[in-house]
Amino acid sequence: MHRRGLSITEVLIAIFLMAIGMISLLALFPIGMLRMADSIRANRIGQAAANAQSLIELYSLRDPNPRKNPEIEQAIRDTPGLYGDHDNNPTTPLNYMFLSSQVPATCPVLIDPIGCSLWPNPTAPLSSGDPVGRMGTPVGMNLGIPRSYCSATPPGSSRELLYRWFTLEDEITFVPSGLPVNNPVERQRRISWAFLWRRPVWRDPAVAEVSVVVYSGRQLAGAPLPGGSATQEFRCGGPAAAPYNHRCFVAGSRIASLNWGNPANAQAVRPGYWVLDATVMPISNNPPVWITNGFFYRVVNVLSEPDANGIQLIELDRPARADGYVAVFPLGIVDVIEKSDGRWPF
Repeated sequence: MHRRGLSITEVLIAIFLMAIGMISLLALFPIGMLRMADSIRANRIGQAAANAQSLIELYSLRDPNPRKNPEIEQAIRDTPGLYGDHDNNPTTPLNYMFLSSQVPATCPVLIDPIGCSLWPNPTAPLSSGDPVGRMGTPVGMNLGIPRSYCSATPPGSSRELLYRWFTLEDEITFVPSGLPVNNPVERQRRISWAFLWRRPVWRDPAVAEVSVVVYSGRQLAGAPLPGGSATQEFRCGGPAAAPYNHRCFVAGSRIASLNWGNPANAQAVRPGYWVLDATVMPISNNPPVWITNGFFYRVVNVLSEPDANGIQLIELDRPARADGYVAVFPLGIVDVIEKSDGRWPF
């Protein structure tokens, strides 16, 4: 019995189909490596957030008692104007009040010992750091968010102590292709963190919000760069035209407006960046009313590039919690984990 063999056409079709399958399988390998790198990076961020949470509990960073965390209060006092006439009239109670009892919340504080060591406060270089977002605006002088040390790393702490409590040891770095570098385990401490601390109601000192701000690849040591923290935290105000009226953030809106002043000063804002509403300023003197924000948002879309006047629109991941006049883009932030309200003791 004679059996008919395959024709050359059938062989070529089979080879073609097999080649398509092999190419499809090969294409999965780089995608898999990229996903693996993303997973490892997300795992490291989660590990850093867990370490930071342990630090909050170990050193009672929510505890308002100034005997346990005097650095937070000191950072606020090192910012002129936040305590009104207390320095001239010591009988005036502190209580984290400012110039008026109409302040609904306390001033937010960025607990960032690494930043304090790199960018000291010009008015008190040995006790606190350069405030985040301090700048003049058409509405008034924004005092910015005070930057403080903490009880785990008080002023004058060694670099080793700062690394111990505010960095993650043993990092794995990947190149854009998804492959690890030649030496997979590095000691460069790329992952570090800080805390954004605030009390939502100043009359209740036992409740505090603490958000973990996770950085990757930020400056950890070395001489401070000329210009202070402004070299690592780009700042801008809002457009003067309605409906913004100098506001970067409008309460309830996901659209933020940036006024860079000049297109040449504009920064390359991209989706995935984090922006901080660093508004700490009085908007009315009679009666005195303060805005004390300190809210992080993630950029999900860039709606427009800077125009001829330096105005740019971006979309946020959620509606703005309050009107804000100063936007700050800190370099190197990869995630912000909000721990919400917490009452002391836990």
